[in-house]
Amino acid sequence: MILLLFLVSCNNGSGSEKIKAAVICTSPEAAKIGIDVLKKGGNAFDAAVAVGFAMAVAWPSAGNIGGGGFLVGRTAANEAFTIDYREKAPMLGFKDMFLDEKGEPVEDMSTYGYAASGVPGSVDGMWRFHQKYGSLPWKDLVQPAIDLAENGFEMTRDLASSLNYQAENLSKTPEAAAIFTKTGGFVIGDRLIQKNLANTLRKVAEQGRDGFYTGEVAEEIARSVEEKGGFIRLKDLEQYEAKFRDPIRFNYRGYEIISMPPPSSGGTALYAILKSFERYNPADYPYASAEYIQLFTEICRQVYADRSEFLGDPDFYEVPMQKLLSDEYISMITDQIKFADQHLTSEQVKPAKDLIAESTETTHWSIVDEKGNMVSNTTTLNGGYGAKVVAGSTGFLLNNEMDDFSIKPGVANMYGLLGNIANAIEPGKRMLSSMTPTLILKDGKPFMTVGSPGGSRIITIVAQAIIRVIDYNYSMNEAVNLARIHHQWLPDEIQFERGAMSFSVAEQLKSWGYELNRYSSYGDCHGILFKNDGNLQLGISTRSNGAAEWY
Repeated sequence: MILLLFLVSCNNGSGSEKIKAAVICTSPEAAKIGIDVLKKGGNAFDAAVAVGFAMAVAWPSAGNIGGGGFLVGRTAANEAFTIDYREKAPMLGFKDMFLDEKGEPVEDMSTYGYAASGVPGSVDGMWRFHQKYGSLPWKDLVQPAIDLAENGFEMTRDLASSLNYQAENLSKTPEAAAIFTKTGGFVIGDRLIQKNLANTLRKVAEQGRDGFYTGEVAEEIARSVEEKGGFIRLKDLEQYEAKFRDPIRFNYRGYEIISMPPPSSGGTALYAILKSFERYNPADYPYASAEYIQLFTEICRQVYADRSEFLGDPDFYEVPMQKLLSDEYISMITDQIKFADQHLTSEQVKPAKDLIAESTETTHWSIVDEKGNMVSNTTTLNGGYGAKVVAGSTGFLLNNEMDDFSIKPGVANMYGLLGNIANAIEPGKRMLSSMTPTLILKDGKPFMTVGSPGGSRIITIVAQAIIRVIDYNYSMNEAVNLARIHHQWLPDEIQFERGAMSFSVAEQLKSWGYELNRYSSYGDCHGILFKNDGNLQLGISTRSNGAAEWY
Protein backbone atom coordinates (compact mmCIF):
# COMPACT_ATOMS: atom_id res chain seq x y z
CA MET A 1 0.00 0.00 0.00
CA ILE A 2 1.41 3.38 -0.95
CA LEU A 3 0.49 6.87 0.09
CA LEU A 4 1.52 10.09 -1.64
CA LEU A 5 0.83 13.52 -0.22
CA PHE A 6 -2.23 12.62 1.79
CA LEU A 7 -3.28 10.23 4.50
CA VAL A 8 -6.27 7.96 4.28
CA SER A 9 -8.52 7.59 7.27
CA CYS A 10 -7.00 4.34 8.47
CA ASN A 11 -3.70 6.11 8.87
CA ASN A 12 -5.20 8.54 11.34
CA GLY A 13 -6.30 5.75 13.58
CA SER A 14 -9.95 6.06 12.59
CA GLY A 15 -10.08 3.13 10.18
CA SER A 16 -10.22 -0.60 10.73
CA GLU A 17 -6.82 -1.43 9.27
CA LYS A 18 -4.15 -2.34 11.79
CA ILE A 19 -0.74 -0.98 10.82
CA LYS A 20 2.16 -3.01 12.21
CA ALA A 21 5.16 -1.63 10.30
CA ALA A 22 5.79 1.44 8.20
CA VAL A 23 8.33 3.33 6.11
CA ILE A 24 7.97 7.07 5.50
CA CYS A 25 10.26 9.14 3.28
CA THR A 26 10.03 11.51 0.30
CA SER A 27 10.27 8.95 -2.50
CA PRO A 28 7.62 6.36 -3.41
CA GLU A 29 10.30 4.15 -4.96
CA ALA A 30 12.40 4.22 -1.80
CA ALA A 31 9.37 3.66 0.44
CA LYS A 32 8.42 0.54 -1.53
CA ILE A 33 11.98 -0.78 -1.37
CA GLY A 34 11.98 -0.28 2.39
CA ILE A 35 8.68 -2.04 3.05
CA ASP A 36 9.72 -4.93 0.79
CA VAL A 37 12.75 -5.44 3.03
CA LEU A 38 10.48 -5.63 6.09
CA LYS A 39 8.11 -8.06 4.36
CA LYS A 40 11.08 -10.31 3.54
CA GLY A 41 11.93 -10.59 7.23
CA GLY A 42 14.39 -7.75 7.55
CA ASN A 43 14.31 -5.43 10.53
CA ALA A 44 13.87 -1.65 10.58
CA PHE A 45 17.64 -1.23 10.43
CA ASP A 46 17.91 -3.29 7.24
CA ALA A 47 15.10 -1.22 5.75
CA ALA A 48 16.86 2.00 6.70
CA VAL A 49 19.97 0.94 4.79
CA ALA A 50 17.95 -0.02 1.71
CA VAL A 51 15.98 3.23 1.84
CA GLY A 52 19.19 5.22 2.22
CA PHE A 53 20.71 3.86 -0.97
CA ALA A 54 17.41 4.10 -2.84
CA MET A 55 17.09 7.75 -1.84
CA ALA A 56 20.56 8.37 -3.31
CA VAL A 57 19.06 7.37 -6.64
CA ALA A 58 15.49 8.65 -6.45
CA TRP A 59 15.98 11.91 -4.54
CA PRO A 60 19.19 13.44 -5.94
CA SER A 61 18.68 16.88 -4.38
CA ALA A 62 19.29 15.48 -0.89
CA GLY A 63 19.38 11.69 -0.87
CA ASN A 64 22.99 10.76 -1.33
CA ILE A 65 26.13 8.74 -1.11
CA GLY A 66 28.12 11.96 -1.51
CA GLY A 67 26.94 13.59 1.71
CA GLY A 68 26.28 12.59 5.29
CA GLY A 69 23.81 12.66 8.14
CA PHE A 70 22.68 11.45 11.53
CA LEU A 71 20.67 8.43 12.61
CA VAL A 72 18.91 7.73 15.90
CA GLY A 73 17.82 4.16 16.51
CA ARG A 74 16.27 1.99 19.19
CA THR A 75 16.16 -1.79 19.27
CA ALA A 76 13.19 -3.82 20.44
CA ALA A 77 15.38 -4.71 23.44
CA ASN A 78 15.36 -0.99 24.37
CA GLU A 79 18.94 -0.15 23.34
CA ALA A 80 19.07 3.43 22.05
CA PHE A 81 21.98 4.58 19.90
CA THR A 82 23.02 7.22 17.39
CA ILE A 83 25.31 7.17 14.39
CA ASP A 84 27.18 10.29 13.35
CA TYR A 85 28.06 9.93 9.69
CA ARG A 86 28.49 13.65 9.17
CA GLU A 87 30.99 14.78 6.54
CA LYS A 88 34.46 15.94 7.61
CA ALA A 89 36.73 18.74 6.50
CA PRO A 90 39.55 17.41 4.28
CA MET A 91 43.01 17.27 5.82
CA LEU A 92 44.00 20.13 3.51
CA GLY A 93 41.29 22.28 5.08
CA PHE A 94 42.18 25.27 7.25
CA LYS A 95 40.37 28.03 9.11
CA ASP A 96 40.62 30.77 6.48
CA MET A 97 40.39 28.58 3.36
CA PHE A 98 37.36 30.43 1.98
CA LEU A 99 38.67 33.96 2.63
CA ASP A 100 40.45 36.24 0.17
CA GLU A 101 43.64 38.22 0.82
CA LYS A 102 41.56 40.88 2.57
CA GLY A 103 40.05 38.35 4.92
CA GLU A 104 36.62 38.43 3.29
CA PRO A 105 34.62 35.37 2.14
CA VAL A 106 35.11 34.46 -1.53
CA GLU A 107 31.67 34.47 -3.13
CA ASP A 108 30.21 30.98 -3.74
CA MET A 109 33.48 29.20 -2.91
CA SER A 110 31.98 27.34 0.08
CA THR A 111 28.69 26.58 -1.67
CA TYR A 112 29.46 25.69 -5.30
CA GLY A 113 32.08 23.46 -6.88
CA TYR A 114 34.60 20.89 -5.75
CA ALA A 115 36.20 23.03 -3.03
CA ALA A 116 32.86 23.19 -1.19
CA SER A 117 32.73 19.47 -0.48
CA GLY A 118 33.50 17.76 2.78
CA VAL A 119 34.53 14.10 2.92
CA PRO A 120 31.33 12.05 2.40
CA GLY A 121 30.13 9.85 5.25
CA SER A 122 26.92 8.19 4.07
CA VAL A 123 28.32 4.89 2.81
CA ASP A 124 30.54 4.32 5.84
CA GLY A 125 27.68 5.26 8.16
CA MET A 126 25.27 2.78 6.60
CA TRP A 127 27.97 0.09 6.51
CA ARG A 128 28.87 0.37 10.20
CA PHE A 129 25.19 0.62 11.14
CA HIS A 130 24.40 -2.56 9.20
CA GLN A 131 27.41 -4.43 10.60
CA LYS A 132 26.09 -3.93 14.12
CA TYR A 133 22.31 -4.01 13.73
CA GLY A 134 21.44 -5.47 10.32
CA SER A 135 20.11 -8.97 9.76
CA LEU A 136 19.85 -9.40 5.98
CA PRO A 137 22.90 -9.59 3.68
CA TRP A 138 24.38 -6.19 2.81
CA LYS A 139 24.35 -6.88 -0.91
CA ASP A 140 20.62 -7.60 -0.85
CA LEU A 141 19.98 -4.16 0.65
CA VAL A 142 22.01 -2.25 -1.94
CA GLN A 143 20.77 -4.23 -4.97
CA PRO A 144 17.34 -2.52 -5.22
CA ALA A 145 19.08 0.86 -5.53
CA ILE A 146 21.34 -0.55 -8.24
CA ASP A 147 18.29 -1.74 -10.18
CA LEU A 148 16.60 1.63 -9.71
CA ALA A 149 19.63 3.51 -11.03
CA GLU A 150 20.21 1.07 -13.90
CA ASN A 151 16.62 0.93 -15.14
CA GLY A 152 15.55 4.40 -14.11
CA PHE A 153 12.25 5.64 -12.76
CA GLU A 154 9.59 8.09 -13.88
CA MET A 155 10.06 11.64 -12.68
CA THR A 156 7.38 13.32 -10.64
CA ARG A 157 6.37 16.86 -11.46
CA ASP A 158 8.32 18.09 -8.42
CA LEU A 159 11.56 16.34 -9.40
CA ALA A 160 11.36 17.51 -13.01
CA SER A 161 10.68 21.06 -11.85
CA SER A 162 13.50 20.94 -9.31
CA LEU A 163 16.05 19.75 -11.86
CA ASN A 164 14.92 22.35 -14.39
CA TYR A 165 15.21 25.07 -11.74
CA GLN A 166 18.82 24.04 -11.05
CA ALA A 167 19.70 23.40 -14.70
CA GLU A 168 21.97 26.43 -15.03
CA ASN A 169 24.11 25.37 -12.07
CA LEU A 170 24.04 21.67 -12.92
CA SER A 171 25.11 22.36 -16.50
CA LYS A 172 28.37 24.08 -15.52
CA THR A 173 30.25 20.78 -15.51
CA PRO A 174 29.82 18.06 -18.16
CA GLU A 175 29.58 15.23 -15.60
CA ALA A 176 26.53 16.74 -13.87
CA ALA A 177 25.00 18.08 -17.07
CA ALA A 178 25.02 14.64 -18.71
CA ILE A 179 22.88 13.17 -15.92
CA PHE A 180 20.76 15.95 -14.50
CA THR A 181 19.96 18.29 -17.41
CA LYS A 182 18.02 17.90 -20.65
CA THR A 183 17.68 20.15 -23.67
CA GLY A 184 14.28 21.78 -23.37
CA GLY A 185 13.95 20.64 -19.76
CA PHE A 186 12.50 17.58 -18.06
CA VAL A 187 8.77 16.89 -17.90
CA ILE A 188 6.70 14.65 -15.67
CA GLY A 189 7.09 11.03 -16.73
CA ASP A 190 10.62 11.40 -18.10
CA ARG A 191 12.89 8.57 -16.97
CA LEU A 192 15.95 9.37 -14.88
CA ILE A 193 18.57 6.71 -15.64
CA GLN A 194 21.91 6.81 -13.80
CA LYS A 195 24.23 4.12 -15.20
CA ASN A 196 27.40 5.48 -13.61
CA LEU A 197 25.76 5.61 -10.20
CA ALA A 198 24.63 2.00 -10.67
CA ASN A 199 28.24 1.00 -11.35
CA THR A 200 29.42 2.77 -8.19
CA LEU A 201 26.70 1.11 -6.13
CA ARG A 202 27.71 -2.31 -7.48
CA LYS A 203 31.16 -1.84 -6.01
CA VAL A 204 29.61 -0.80 -2.70
CA ALA A 205 27.34 -3.85 -2.76
CA GLU A 206 30.23 -6.21 -3.46
CA GLN A 207 32.93 -4.65 -1.28
CA GLY A 208 31.04 -2.81 1.46
CA ARG A 209 32.49 0.51 2.58
CA ASP A 210 35.80 -0.33 0.91
CA GLY A 211 34.05 -0.21 -2.44
CA PHE A 212 33.62 3.52 -1.89
CA TYR A 213 36.53 4.64 0.29
CA THR A 214 39.31 2.63 -1.38
CA GLY A 215 39.99 1.35 -4.88
CA GLU A 216 38.56 2.66 -8.15
CA VAL A 217 35.72 4.77 -6.76
CA ALA A 218 37.88 6.50 -4.15
CA GLU A 219 40.62 7.12 -6.69
CA GLU A 220 38.12 8.66 -9.12
CA ILE A 221 36.68 10.91 -6.40
CA ALA A 222 40.13 12.10 -5.35
CA ARG A 223 41.31 12.57 -8.94
CA SER A 224 38.29 14.59 -10.04
CA VAL A 225 38.24 16.77 -6.94
CA GLU A 226 41.95 17.59 -7.09
CA GLU A 227 41.79 18.24 -10.84
CA LYS A 228 38.96 20.77 -10.31
CA GLY A 229 40.61 22.64 -7.44
CA GLY A 230 39.00 20.85 -4.49
CA PHE A 231 40.65 19.62 -1.31
CA ILE A 232 39.58 15.97 -0.81
CA ARG A 233 42.39 13.46 -1.30
CA LEU A 234 42.54 9.66 -1.29
CA LYS A 235 43.83 9.63 2.30
CA ASP A 236 40.75 11.56 3.47
CA LEU A 237 38.49 8.87 2.05
CA GLU A 238 40.53 5.95 3.36
CA GLN A 239 40.53 7.40 6.88
CA TYR A 240 36.87 8.40 7.11
CA GLU A 241 35.00 6.70 9.95
CA ALA A 242 31.43 7.19 11.14
CA LYS A 243 30.94 7.24 14.91
CA PHE A 244 28.46 5.72 17.30
CA ARG A 245 27.67 8.34 19.93
CA ASP A 246 25.60 8.31 23.10
CA PRO A 247 22.24 9.95 22.41
CA ILE A 248 20.89 12.94 24.26
CA ARG A 249 18.09 11.64 26.50
CA PHE A 250 15.75 13.67 28.67
CA ASN A 251 12.25 13.67 30.11
CA TYR A 252 9.54 15.97 28.79
CA ARG A 253 6.20 15.85 30.59
CA GLY A 254 6.63 12.13 31.30
CA TYR A 255 7.94 11.19 27.85
CA GLU A 256 11.55 10.18 27.16
CA ILE A 257 13.08 12.14 24.28
CA ILE A 258 16.04 10.54 22.47
CA SER A 259 17.90 12.72 20.00
CA MET A 260 21.23 13.51 18.38
CA PRO A 261 24.27 14.92 20.25
CA PRO A 262 26.96 17.19 18.73
CA PRO A 263 28.17 17.71 16.08
CA SER A 264 24.45 17.98 15.49
CA SER A 265 23.03 20.90 17.43
CA GLY A 266 19.60 19.31 17.11
CA GLY A 267 19.31 17.30 20.30
CA THR A 268 20.92 19.95 22.50
CA ALA A 269 18.71 22.72 21.12
CA LEU A 270 15.63 20.50 21.30
CA TYR A 271 16.36 19.87 24.97
CA ALA A 272 16.59 23.59 25.67
CA ILE A 273 13.38 24.43 23.78
CA LEU A 274 11.26 21.65 25.27
CA LYS A 275 12.57 21.91 28.84
CA SER A 276 11.96 25.67 28.76
CA PHE A 277 8.45 25.19 27.36
CA GLU A 278 7.81 22.55 30.03
CA ARG A 279 7.94 25.25 32.70
CA TYR A 280 4.76 26.80 31.31
CA ASN A 281 1.20 25.47 31.34
CA PRO A 282 -0.06 24.94 27.77
CA ALA A 283 -3.56 25.86 28.91
CA ASP A 284 -2.30 29.40 29.52
CA TYR A 285 -0.85 29.58 26.01
CA PRO A 286 -3.53 28.41 23.56
CA TYR A 287 -2.07 26.98 20.39
CA ALA A 288 -1.38 29.62 17.68
CA SER A 289 -2.33 32.45 20.03
CA ALA A 290 -0.14 35.54 20.25
CA GLU A 291 0.94 34.41 23.71
CA TYR A 292 1.97 30.96 22.46
CA ILE A 293 3.91 32.36 19.51
CA GLN A 294 5.66 34.88 21.74
CA LEU A 295 6.68 32.25 24.28
CA PHE A 296 8.03 29.91 21.61
CA THR A 297 9.85 32.80 19.92
CA GLU A 298 11.54 34.04 23.07
CA ILE A 299 12.74 30.57 24.00
CA CYS A 300 14.16 29.98 20.52
CA ARG A 301 15.85 33.39 20.45
CA GLN A 302 18.19 32.45 23.31
CA VAL A 303 18.65 28.84 22.21
CA TYR A 304 19.83 29.84 18.73
CA ALA A 305 22.12 32.52 20.17
CA ASP A 306 23.85 29.85 22.24
CA ARG A 307 23.91 27.42 19.31
CA SER A 308 26.04 29.90 17.39
CA GLU A 309 28.54 30.26 20.22
CA PHE A 310 29.02 26.94 21.96
CA LEU A 311 28.27 24.00 19.67
CA GLY A 312 30.72 22.20 17.38
CA ASP A 313 32.47 18.87 16.82
CA PRO A 314 33.11 17.36 20.29
CA ASP A 315 36.17 15.56 18.92
CA PHE A 316 37.84 18.95 18.42
CA TYR A 317 36.13 21.31 20.83
CA GLU A 318 35.08 20.91 24.44
CA VAL A 319 31.34 21.47 24.09
CA PRO A 320 29.95 22.47 27.53
CA MET A 321 27.25 19.80 27.44
CA GLN A 322 26.89 19.46 31.21
CA LYS A 323 25.87 23.09 31.46
CA LEU A 324 23.81 23.19 28.27
CA LEU A 325 21.77 20.25 29.60
CA SER A 326 21.36 21.68 33.11
CA ASP A 327 18.38 23.10 35.02
CA GLU A 328 20.49 26.19 35.62
CA TYR A 329 20.67 26.84 31.88
CA ILE A 330 16.91 26.39 31.45
CA SER A 331 16.34 28.83 34.32
CA MET A 332 18.58 31.35 32.60
CA ILE A 333 16.43 31.10 29.46
CA THR A 334 13.06 31.34 31.19
CA ASP A 335 14.06 33.97 33.75
CA GLN A 336 14.85 36.53 31.05
CA ILE A 337 11.62 36.05 29.09
CA LYS A 338 9.42 39.13 29.21
CA PHE A 339 5.97 39.25 27.69
CA ALA A 340 3.87 41.57 25.54
CA ASP A 341 5.87 44.63 24.46
CA GLN A 342 8.48 44.18 27.20
CA HIS A 343 10.34 41.37 25.39
CA LEU A 344 14.04 41.62 24.61
CA THR A 345 15.37 42.12 21.09
CA SER A 346 18.05 39.92 19.55
CA GLU A 347 20.50 42.79 19.99
CA GLN A 348 19.88 42.55 23.73
CA VAL A 349 20.08 38.74 23.84
CA LYS A 350 23.65 37.43 23.81
CA PRO A 351 25.12 33.94 24.09
CA ALA A 352 25.13 32.87 27.73
CA LYS A 353 28.83 33.42 28.40
CA ASP A 354 28.16 34.22 32.03
CA LEU A 355 26.77 30.71 32.44
CA ILE A 356 28.87 28.76 29.96
CA ALA A 357 32.60 29.30 29.86
CA GLU A 358 20.50 24.03 8.20
CA SER A 359 19.11 23.64 3.54
CA THR A 360 15.90 23.24 3.23
CA GLU A 361 17.31 20.54 0.91
CA THR A 362 17.73 17.79 3.43
CA THR A 363 15.67 14.61 3.60
CA HIS A 364 14.37 12.39 6.38
CA TRP A 365 12.94 8.92 6.81
CA SER A 366 11.22 7.21 9.71
CA ILE A 367 10.90 3.42 9.92
CA VAL A 368 9.38 1.05 12.48
CA ASP A 369 8.98 -2.71 12.26
CA GLU A 370 6.47 -4.97 13.97
CA LYS A 371 9.03 -6.03 16.60
CA GLY A 372 9.38 -2.45 17.87
CA ASN A 373 12.71 -1.50 16.30
CA MET A 374 12.73 2.21 15.42
CA VAL A 375 14.81 4.42 13.12
CA SER A 376 14.82 8.18 12.63
CA ASN A 377 17.36 9.29 10.02
CA THR A 378 18.16 12.67 8.48
CA THR A 379 20.66 13.08 5.66
CA THR A 380 21.73 15.86 3.33
CA LEU A 381 24.04 17.30 0.70
CA ASN A 382 23.44 20.69 2.42
CA GLY A 383 22.13 22.89 -0.40
CA GLY A 384 19.86 21.42 -3.04
CA TYR A 385 22.00 19.08 -5.20
CA GLY A 386 24.95 19.92 -2.93
CA ALA A 387 27.90 21.50 -4.69
CA LYS A 388 26.11 20.92 -8.05
CA VAL A 389 29.04 18.83 -9.30
CA VAL A 390 29.53 15.11 -9.87
CA ALA A 391 32.66 13.27 -8.75
CA GLY A 392 34.11 12.28 -12.13
CA SER A 393 32.61 9.10 -13.55
CA THR A 394 31.08 7.96 -10.24
CA GLY A 395 27.63 9.34 -11.07
CA PHE A 396 26.91 10.95 -7.70
CA LEU A 397 26.75 14.57 -6.56
CA LEU A 398 29.17 15.96 -4.00
CA ASN A 399 27.97 17.86 -0.95
CA ASN A 400 28.65 21.53 -0.18
CA GLU A 401 28.83 20.98 3.57
CA MET A 402 31.94 23.12 4.06
CA ASP A 403 29.52 26.06 4.16
CA ASP A 404 28.16 24.69 7.44
CA PHE A 405 31.42 25.60 9.15
CA SER A 406 31.89 29.07 10.55
CA ILE A 407 33.90 30.47 7.65
CA LYS A 408 34.50 33.69 9.55
CA PRO A 409 33.11 34.77 12.95
CA GLY A 410 30.06 36.97 12.42
CA VAL A 411 29.52 35.88 8.81
CA ALA A 412 26.31 33.90 8.24
CA ASN A 413 26.15 30.69 6.22
CA MET A 414 23.61 30.01 3.45
CA TYR A 415 20.88 29.53 6.07
CA GLY A 416 21.61 32.79 7.87
CA LEU A 417 23.22 31.04 10.84
CA LEU A 418 26.20 32.57 12.57
CA GLY A 419 29.06 30.63 14.12
CA ASN A 420 32.20 31.05 16.15
CA ILE A 421 35.46 29.29 17.00
CA ALA A 422 33.64 26.12 18.15
CA ASN A 423 32.61 25.53 14.54
CA ALA A 424 35.71 26.89 12.77
CA ILE A 425 37.28 24.81 10.00
CA GLU A 426 39.98 22.35 11.10
CA PRO A 427 41.40 19.34 9.22
CA GLY A 428 39.29 16.23 9.86
CA LYS A 429 36.64 18.12 11.80
CA ARG A 430 32.90 17.61 11.41
CA MET A 431 30.82 20.71 10.72
CA LEU A 432 27.91 21.69 12.97
CA SER A 433 24.43 20.67 11.85
CA SER A 434 20.79 21.38 12.69
CA MET A 435 19.57 17.88 11.84
CA THR A 436 17.33 16.55 14.60
CA PRO A 437 16.28 12.91 14.10
CA THR A 438 14.34 12.02 17.24
CA LEU A 439 12.64 9.08 18.94
CA ILE A 440 10.22 9.30 21.87
CA LEU A 441 9.28 6.63 24.41
CA LYS A 442 6.43 6.49 26.93
CA ASP A 443 6.89 4.20 29.92
CA GLY A 444 9.81 2.58 28.11
CA LYS A 445 7.74 1.73 25.04
CA PRO A 446 7.81 3.29 21.55
CA PHE A 447 5.71 6.43 21.24
CA MET A 448 6.97 8.47 18.27
CA THR A 449 9.59 8.85 15.58
CA VAL A 450 9.99 12.29 14.03
CA GLY A 451 12.42 14.29 11.91
CA SER A 452 12.56 16.76 9.07
CA PRO A 453 14.62 18.59 6.48
CA GLY A 454 14.59 22.37 6.62
CA GLY A 455 18.09 23.77 7.17
CA SER A 456 18.28 26.00 10.22
CA ARG A 457 14.53 25.51 10.80
CA ILE A 458 14.80 21.75 11.41
CA ILE A 459 15.07 22.18 15.18
CA THR A 460 11.93 24.30 15.48
CA ILE A 461 10.04 22.04 13.03
CA VAL A 462 10.71 18.99 15.21
CA ALA A 463 10.05 20.86 18.46
CA GLN A 464 6.68 22.09 17.20
CA ALA A 465 5.67 18.61 16.04
CA ILE A 466 6.41 17.20 19.50
CA ILE A 467 4.65 20.05 21.31
CA ARG A 468 1.57 19.67 19.12
CA VAL A 469 1.19 15.98 19.94
CA ILE A 470 2.12 15.99 23.63
CA ASP A 471 0.81 19.39 24.75
CA TYR A 472 -2.08 20.08 22.39
CA ASN A 473 -3.29 16.56 21.48
CA TYR A 474 -2.95 16.90 17.73
CA SER A 475 -2.72 13.81 15.53
CA MET A 476 0.61 12.87 13.94
CA ASN A 477 -0.70 14.04 10.59
CA GLU A 478 -1.67 17.43 12.01
CA ALA A 479 1.58 17.69 13.95
CA VAL A 480 3.73 17.50 10.82
CA ASN A 481 1.45 19.50 8.53
CA LEU A 482 0.14 22.47 10.50
CA ALA A 483 1.75 25.79 9.51
CA ARG A 484 4.89 26.72 11.46
CA ILE A 485 6.74 29.61 13.02
CA HIS A 486 10.49 30.05 13.42
CA HIS A 487 12.96 32.39 15.13
CA GLN A 488 16.73 31.84 15.10
CA TRP A 489 18.07 34.88 16.99
CA LEU A 490 19.38 36.53 13.84
CA PRO A 491 17.77 37.86 11.74
CA ASP A 492 15.48 39.26 14.45
CA GLU A 493 12.16 38.28 12.90
CA ILE A 494 9.41 35.75 13.36
CA GLN A 495 9.33 33.69 10.19
CA PHE A 496 6.01 32.01 9.52
CA GLU A 497 4.18 29.96 6.95
CA ARG A 498 0.80 30.95 5.59
CA GLY A 499 -1.85 29.88 8.08
CA ALA A 500 0.45 29.90 11.11
CA MET A 501 -1.36 32.85 12.66
CA SER A 502 -4.59 34.75 12.22
CA PHE A 503 -4.67 38.38 11.12
CA SER A 504 -5.56 39.50 14.64
CA VAL A 505 -2.67 37.52 16.15
CA ALA A 506 -0.27 39.01 13.60
CA GLU A 507 -1.45 42.51 14.46
CA GLN A 508 -1.04 41.78 18.17
CA LEU A 509 2.53 40.59 17.65
CA LYS A 510 3.35 43.66 15.57
CA SER A 511 1.99 45.89 18.33
CA TRP A 512 4.42 44.19 20.70
CA GLY A 513 7.30 45.15 18.42
CA TYR A 514 7.88 41.94 16.47
CA GLU A 515 8.87 41.94 12.82
CA LEU A 516 6.99 39.28 10.87
CA ASN A 517 8.27 37.68 7.67
CA ARG A 518 6.12 35.19 5.78
CA TYR A 519 8.02 32.39 4.06
CA SER A 520 6.92 29.79 1.56
CA SER A 521 6.27 26.36 3.03
CA TYR A 522 9.33 24.42 4.15
CA GLY A 523 10.40 21.15 5.72
CA ASP A 524 8.87 17.80 4.70
CA CYS A 525 8.54 16.56 8.28
CA HIS A 526 7.58 12.90 8.75
CA GLY A 527 6.62 10.98 11.86
CA ILE A 528 5.09 7.77 13.20
CA LEU A 529 2.97 7.70 16.36
CA PHE A 530 2.31 4.53 18.36
CA LYS A 531 -1.31 4.45 19.56
CA ASN A 532 -2.47 2.82 22.78
CA ASP A 533 -4.34 0.16 20.80
CA GLY A 534 -1.10 -0.96 19.14
CA ASN A 535 -1.89 0.73 15.85
CA LEU A 536 0.48 3.11 14.10
CA GLN A 537 -0.58 6.62 13.11
CA LEU A 538 1.45 8.02 10.22
CA GLY A 539 2.22 11.65 9.58
CA ILE A 540 3.48 12.42 6.08
CA SER A 541 4.26 15.88 4.80
CA THR A 542 1.77 17.45 2.40
CA ARG A 543 4.02 20.44 1.73
CA SER A 544 5.63 18.98 -1.35
CA ASN A 545 6.65 15.35 -1.14
CA GLY A 546 5.57 12.56 1.13
CA ALA A 547 5.49 8.83 0.55
CA ALA A 548 4.73 5.90 2.81
CA GLU A 549 4.31 2.17 2.66
CA TRP A 550 2.97 0.00 5.44
CA TYR A 551 1.42 -3.33 6.31
